[in-house]
Amino acid sequence: METDHLYYFKRVAELGSLTQAARELSLTPSTLSRLIQRLENDLGVPLFNHAGHSLTLNDNGHLLLRRVNQILPLINQTRRDLLDTGSGTQSVSINMLNGNGIFPELLTAFQEKYPSIRIDISRFDHGDIVNTDCEIFIHDSDKTARTLPSRRLFTEECYIGVSRQHHFAEMAEVPFRSLAAEPFIVLNEENPLGRLTRNFFKKTAINPRIIMTCDNQVLVSSFVALNMGIAFFPSLTWQTENAPIVIKPVSGYPMVRTLYITTPTRKCSPAAETFRNFALSYLKHLNHLPTRHAR
Repeated sequence: METDHLYYFKRVAELGSLTQAARELSLTPSTLSRLIQRLENDLGVPLFNHAGHSLTLNDNGHLLLRRVNQILPLINQTRRDLLDTGSGTQSVSINMLNGNGIFPELLTAFQEKYPSIRIDISRFDHGDIVNTDCEIFIHDSDKTARTLPSRRLFTEECYIGVSRQHHFAEMAEVPFRSLAAEPFIVLNEENPLGRLTRNFFKKTAINPRIIMTCDNQVLVSSFVALNMGIAFFPSLTWQTENAPIVIKPVSGYPMVRTLYITTPTRKCSPAAETFRNFALSYLKHLNHLPTRHAR
């Protein structure tokens, strides 16, 4: 039994979809299926109930998932500890939302103050699913924040991004009802911002004309700049100043999200605790920025 196979099993179990897990893991569905079958053969028991294209854990699978959630963090922490011991440095593993705005500034400032702590970063994009292999999570999941030890970092408003040629570009604010007639580019449902955008449409009863979905905010920026459509952009975690697009607040029903920092276990490494305290202090000023909420 290989450690990688346990991780593959974990992702299939959490996502409930072989195809979706294969896409995330950069494997073909047939390859991932063979690896899961090999794991089942090694253990001598089936792990899933098959119902069409969906997979659900059977009793064996539930038992293994509980064990894997205990084993994998221990294996990864042991690897980090061994590496740190050999190099004389500490490390912290951070799973965080994608963003080219405030987060690079935060990480740069931390590295300048604590040059002996190595940072290992992975991207948070699974909603309420927390990858317990990491020590620190920066995310926007209210559910995760309620169930695991978490602190609020800040709340940010999401603006509407348009090309410089778009008629919204000259407005101070965009009335939210005006969005219904516009072509939208939306991140896919696996992306936290993609889910937030779809929830916004439901709450406002807007039936958007979605012309494209994708899994990359950089691509969204490029298509918006070409005036293909409009899209939402977080005002703090995504930097658009150097892009050929204009972002405008939405009036009447602004879209906002709260970001949290979470530690899956109450006892974290000294490096993780140092980063958490630094992040809370560094981003503290953002809590005093005015944020409009839906009326």
